Amino acid sequence: MPDTLEPQNGPLSVQREVIITPPDAPLPNARFTYVDDSPVVVRSGEFQIDHRGVVIGAFTMVLVSFLTFWMPLFGPLMAGAFGGFFAKRWGRAFAAAAFASVAVPFLLVVLNGFTKTGNLGFLLGLTFWQWTIAHAVCMFIGAASGVFSVPRSERGLLEREIATE
Repeated sequence: MPDTLEPQNGPLSVQREVIITPPDAPLPNARFTYVDDSPVVVRSGEFQIDHRGVVIGAFTMVLVSFLTFWMPLFGPLMAGAFGGFFAKRWGRAFAAAAFASVAVPFLLVVLNGFTKTGNLGFLLGLTFWQWTIAHAVCMFIGAASGVFSVPRSERGLLEREIATE
């Protein structure tokens, strides 16, 4: 359930001015001022994810990689880039890439076991191990490029100020 928080100094009020031109208004641009003092609603702390960057990064990598498994190099590269961007830090991104590099091939083998023939002919001429190695390498390269595309301030790195003299 969301909790309603009241600020310590009383209710929060924001004064906003709106310009409205109703069709039957005597003035062309009537100005109305109202005060927005609705309560602040926040999420409660019942369900919290401890390592949010790893979980979101891994989920993104697994989902995108599973949906694009039929593109052996481009799919995991794209999945790693998306997941690495959401992970925002090197350690989180590489942990998520390691998880996705194991989870997606395992998921494909399990789902392939339900077919009658049982072969992995959908891997575009690659053997399963060649596809898995290419998948893992491209996943880590994509994770590195995803983290590198995050701005330095969001990665927790301080930006140097330019000294002008």
